[in-house]
Amino acid sequence: EFFVPWVVNTQITWDAYAQRVRASDGALMGPNITIGNSSLTEFPGGVAYDSDWNRYLVICDGEPSSPWVQFISASGDLIGSRIPVGSEYYHGGMSGIAWSPVTKEYLATWAHCCSAGNFARRISQTGTLIAEPFRTNGHVEGFGNWDPLPAANTVNGEFLIEWFWQYDDVYVRRYKSY
Repeated sequence: EFFVPWVVNTQITWDAYAQRVRASDGALMGPNITIGNSSLTEFPGGVAYDSDWNRYLVICDGEPSSPWVQFISASGDLIGSRIPVGSEYYHGGMSGIAWSPVTKEYLATWAHCCSAGNFARRISQTGTLIAEPFRTNGHVEGFGNWDPLPAANTVNGEFLIEWFWQYDDVYVRRYKSY
């Protein structure tokens, strides 16, 4: 099945929802799932699926901490509370998430709101934050390091992080945890 998140502008807030979609025919499976709706702004950034535990991890941007992740069961139920991934210093948006079945870890990525830095943080299969956030785009400075998106390489346990800079150049960086 597919898991599709989206945002709704209520004219007061931007609220995050999701829906499960049957792969065979595109039929909706169950009611809409409310991911974020806290009278603040919520933007889903991506979804990763852990087939071992048959659940999703959705990453969102929005208040009060940004980015944050939320586990959701395959049946559409929220599991536990949202987990802040960033911190007061490492906050931002344009987030992405990837799952590696090799390392049993997620990699969350985002663009820092107040600098040219893009950051990432490892998250364990259970939702424990691993180490501190780290910068992923080195010294690529200037206006616009946009949409850092991770992808897992299931052959060697690496991640590939892609982003574009100043609307002209695309960069990639390989990352492997040890």
